[in-house]
This record gives sequence, C-alpha cells and structure tokens, in this order.
Amino acid sequence: MPVPVEPCCLKLWIASYHRLVQLTSPCLCPSRMATKLVALVLSLWAKVETGVLKPGMVVTFAPANVTTEVKSVEMHHGALSEALPENNVGFNVKNVSVKDVCCALAGLAQQLECQPAVQRDLGSVTTKGMYFGCSLSLALVGSCSKNDPPMEAADFTAQVIVLNHPGQISAGYAPVLDCHTAHIACKFAELKEKIAHRSGKKLEDGSKFLKSGDAAIVDMVPGKPMCVESISD
Repeated sequence: MPVPVEPCCLKLWIASYHRLVQLTSPCLCPSRMATKLVALVLSLWAKVETGVLKPGMVVTFAPANVTTEVKSVEMHHGALSEALPENNVGFNVKNVSVKDVCCALAGLAQQLECQPAVQRDLGSVTTKGMYFGCSLSLALVGSCSKNDPPMEAADFTAQVIVLNHPGQISAGYAPVLDCHTAHIACKFAELKEKIAHRSGKKLEDGSKFLKSGDAAIVDMVPGKPMCVESISD
C-alpha cells in the first residue's frame, strides 16, 4: 500500500524542484531601466528570472542583439559575486553606449541623450560618478551569450482567452501585451483555431472572430521589436 504524502511535504518538494529548475536554466535577466555613465559604462536594473548572473559574464541583449561583458553586479548598494533567481539587481556593462543597446527601441536613445546631467552618489562600492537622467523603461532581455541567448521574435503563436470584451475580436485587432518588461501592441495576424479554455480541445478551425469567454490559438505580430520565449523554454 503506498504511503500517503503529507500536503506540506508535497509543497516543499514542488518548491525545491522549482528552485532547482531556476538555478540550472540559462541566465535570463529582463531589464527595467537604464542609466548612462560618463565613462562608457551602461548601468541596468533587472530581475534575474533564471540562471546565475556574475561579473565577467558575456551577455547578449535581445532584441537589440548587442553583446558585451558584465563589469559588476550590485544589490542594495553592495557588490555581489553572483546574482541568483528572484534577485533584483543592478549591473554595469562595458563599452556599450545607449544607442548601441537601445537601437531597436525607437526614440529611447534620443530621450536618454536629451536628459540633463545630474550628480548622483550611488553609495556603491564599485561605481560613483556623474549620471545622466534615467528611469526609462526598457524592453531588453539579457542572457549569457554562450548558453542559448534569446532573440527577437518576428511573430509568435499564443493561446488567448478573452475574459471580458464588449464586442467581437477579429484578425487585425492589436492589444497591448506585457512580456517580461516589454509593453508593446501586438496584432492578431490569424485566428488559427478556437479551443476549449479548460481542456485545450480544438473546437473550430479558422475562426472568424472571438467574443467574451472564448479561447483560441492566435498568430501574433509585435508592433515593435520584442523578445518572446516558448513555454518549453
């Protein structure tokens, strides 16, 4: 007779397994904000979702497709030897300008260049000096360049559930999606099939429209460069 598993033990096992998957997966760091340093160093704020971020690591930023080296990693004004999943950190990268990293994001580089210079003491053990205006939203995903780095998605297929909408939704509709730190309008290019939102069973091929309560598999095209990963990744 099988031994019953206590709910608390099962929850602990699931949490431990989830943590192991996070640590062993490739490094993934969606960046929220950027600050330009005078000395050709770019400082970014990000949350480590999976993997480990370390100083000296060579990272690639998608969708800008820029590769550079991490100079330092900091959290709460202190230097870190490594950043683990769920850590919100700041990290500095070498020899990269704002225009290099943000070339795929229309208008962002010009906004940052036009900000007046302000003196800001970070209290950091690794970086102090003159900063230019920051607090600009980014849609960049940093990752280790040697371990399956993410890339820009020209289009992607998504499972969509319409919770509440006053009318019908058809091809050409362009809602704003939040993916990582991106906030971008994506167009419904094709409604491939309508499915049952609980079981995922196919109900109809080539549906013409969706309404509240419907679920479907939809081909989507981002209006701006965007980084999207599959569920398996």
